[in-house]
This record gives sequence, C-alpha cells and structure tokens, in this order.
Amino acid sequence: MNIGIFTNNYRPRLSGVAISIDTFSQEFRKLGHKVFIFAPSCPGHTETTGGVFRLSSIPAIYDKTLALPIPYSGKISREVLDLELDIIHSQHPFVMGQFAARLARRYKIPLVFTYHTLYEEYAHYIPFNEKIVRKMAIILSTSYANKCDLVITPSEGIKNLLRTRGVKAWVERIPTGIDLSKFNGIDPKTIRKSYNISNKTRILLYVGRLAKEKNLVFLIEAFKLVLKKVLDARLIMVGDGPLKKRLKNLAERLQIEKNIIFAGSLPQKEVYVHHLAADLFVFTSLTETQGLVLYEALASGTPVVTIEAVGTSEIITNGINGYLIREQVDEFSECVCDLLLNDRKRRRMSSAAKETAKGFSSTIQAQKMLSLYQELLNRKTKSINSSNHKVMVHG
Repeated sequence: MNIGIFTNNYRPRLSGVAISIDTFSQEFRKLGHKVFIFAPSCPGHTETTGGVFRLSSIPAIYDKTLALPIPYSGKISREVLDLELDIIHSQHPFVMGQFAARLARRYKIPLVFTYHTLYEEYAHYIPFNEKIVRKMAIILSTSYANKCDLVITPSEGIKNLLRTRGVKAWVERIPTGIDLSKFNGIDPKTIRKSYNISNKTRILLYVGRLAKEKNLVFLIEAFKLVLKKVLDARLIMVGDGPLKKRLKNLAERLQIEKNIIFAGSLPQKEVYVHHLAADLFVFTSLTETQGLVLYEALASGTPVVTIEAVGTSEIITNGINGYLIREQVDEFSECVCDLLLNDRKRRRMSSAAKETAKGFSSTIQAQKMLSLYQELLNRKTKSINSSNHKVMVHG
C-alpha cells in the first residue's frame, strides 16, 4: 500500500502530531508498506529526502518559530500522481488539509483525516475576535470532516463530540500507539546526575508545550502546595513555548524557582529517559484529545496525576494507574503528595501503568489503521464495480 501523509508541522519541530506521524510511519514500513510525508520546509529541511516532501512555507503570524506551508505546489501535485498513492491521510483540516483534499478529489484517492486537536481551544493565538475564531474553527473542522471518507479520532470522547457537532462521515477511534521497546536498556540515573538531584528527592515530570492551553499556571500553583509536605521535591518541565517566561516569573514570585527545572525541548530519546527517572507524571491540560505523553508515562511505569478531561479519562483509571482530579489546586496537590509519600501505593500503580500501556503498543494501533485503510479501499472498489454494472445494464 502507498500511503501519503499531509501535515502542517513535522520534524524537526517536536509535537504530538509529528510523533504520531513517525510512530505510524515506522510501523507501516515494518509491515512492508510505503509511506510518503508531505510537510512544510524549515531551515535545514527544505529538500525531499527519506520519503519526506517539503513544501515552501512562511512563518506563522502567531508563532514565528512555526512554519506554515503554502498549500499549493504543481511539482508536488505531479509527484503525488507519480507515487500512485492508495490513501491520502490528512493530519489537519486547514492549510495542508485543504491541499490534501484537493489532490484526493482530483486523483480519486480515498481521504482519511485524523482529528488530533480541539482547534477552538487554540483560538487565542489568532489576532482576531476570539469568540468568532472559536466558532469558525468548529464549523470549518466539522465541514472538513464531512468531506472525508474516514475520520480517525484518538479517543471515544472526541468521536462522540464530532457526532454531536454534525459529523456524518465514517468515524473510528485509533489512538497513537507507543513503541514499548524504546523504554528498554535506558539508565534513568543519568537524569538525577545531570540535574544534581539526590536519590531521595522525589521527581515530578511534565512533558509538553509551555502554552496557555496546557493550564500550567494551575500546575505550578499546585506544586507550591506540594512543597509544604514534600519539601525537597523537584518539578521538571520538558518542552518550550510562549508561556515559558511567565511561568519562570511565577515560580520566582512564589519563591519555588529552585525546585523547578525548565529543561526545554529535548530529543524524544531523552524524553523517555526523563519518564523513567520520574516518580510521578503530572498533567493539567483541559484540551487534550489524547495526551500521547500520558501513554509514554504509563509505558515507563510512572503513575499519572491529571485533571479529568475528554482525552485523559479514557487512559487513566482513577486509583489504579493514577488519579483523575477535578480542576482544584488543593485536591490536585493532595493526590500528588499521597503518591509521593506512599511508596507501596506508587509501586502498585506503577505496575498497573505498565499493564495499561501494553494495550496501546504502536504495532497494534498501526495494524488497526491498516485494516481501516484496506476496508476503505475495498469499499471504493465495490462502489466502482457497482457503478460499472449499472452502466452495463443501462448501456
């Protein structure tokens, strides 16, 4: 099978979408399929190489570090035809998503769309009336989904949400899987050495963008309360983003800056090492459709304390592999302290976390996706044969 994946963001920029693309692509290739990725160019990554086709791009007006592709290329259009793609899989409804849809229609290739994000939750990045932008994001993403032959959601909650919004297209849930083998042979002690953290000190870990939608002011305020009971705890925040300076200032104002480490963006292998070194993974976002980092935490055997939301409640079973908490600082900090101060409970949840992760292996999820691709192609063939039969009967 020849599979074309169209995305607005990709390596070297680290994001959940980029990780999802790489995870599925690697598994598809292991199973003998060909994968071609169409993504924006960026400094040092402008040429087609390794099955990645780069389109010209411009800096996003809301984030100059983000390259937005120019969704037109006669050269790429011709190459798509030459590649004889069986499936076009769009990762976004906007920009490259529109380009993917045009090519799918032009060459009569089935169009698949993964609904990665609650787009309306990012309306504050657009320099326009936020209420209007939120409404338009919902309308346009719903309209796009209805133009697709198959829509993939990473959680059942998002699948149900799309139905309530009027999506009539075929929708299936397939979360991004985790390559469990990547957690083998890693020595997490290197993290404590690199940050000069003693073996007795408890480590909390957050991985993700440092941005408004991740609700990180809440996390730091909760951590302030944690330190009243667990005096020498450390919070390591892996990732970067527009909120970094504000979060650092908040930590200084609360006089807890010495207990928070802003590690910045790291290679994925280093992220895995951090997961293994942590005693607890903390997550406070209210906008996640899946929360890929939660699967990574579970795969490393790290219990999770998170706010209850659409994407998180399908991953974390309260009291089993972590805690699902209401958005209340006191309650969140109490659950964190409960696990940090109770080694036996934390070890029990760690074992449960690993068991949970086994059901989300990247191999299993990739096989599910390929099965849907094949069913989509079978439906197309059946539809063509049916149309040809009608022509012969009435001809």
